[in-house]
Amino acid sequence: WCKHFREGQKSTEDDQRPGSPVTVSTPETVTKINQIVRADHRMSIQMVSEAVNADKKTVRKILHEELHMTKVCAKLVPKNLTPDQKLLRQPVCSDFLERLKEDPGLMKNIITCDETWIFQYDVGTKRQSMHRETLESPRIKR
Repeated sequence: WCKHFREGQKSTEDDQRPGSPVTVSTPETVTKINQIVRADHRMSIQMVSEAVNADKKTVRKILHEELHMTKVCAKLVPKNLTPDQKLLRQPVCSDFLERLKEDPGLMKNIITCDETWIFQYDVGTKRQSMHRETLESPRIKR
């Protein structure tokens, strides 16, 4: 600091640095972020902040407080099985029937929802299936 004051600088505030992200929430930034997120709901805060040249903290604040958007994870459940899926489930069901013969009380330990039995289905990672939605967005069926 002594060197800066000897050179004539009178302020203790940091100087503007070239290329630093914008940290101010302006109506233009809010509109731009809203358009970007509505075009692709799966964009991360990092990607949005790079697109609008804004700080991640600012983008997060705009998304949550001004646009009232939250990150939601939805997982699709298939209603109709493909022939390959049927072949994969056949040994699992046979194994389950064998276990059921050995222990008839096993059925009490199974949790079902909406009368749909699901063994395993993975649409990718949880992170890949996440997207943003507002309070007015229709609810996604899981």
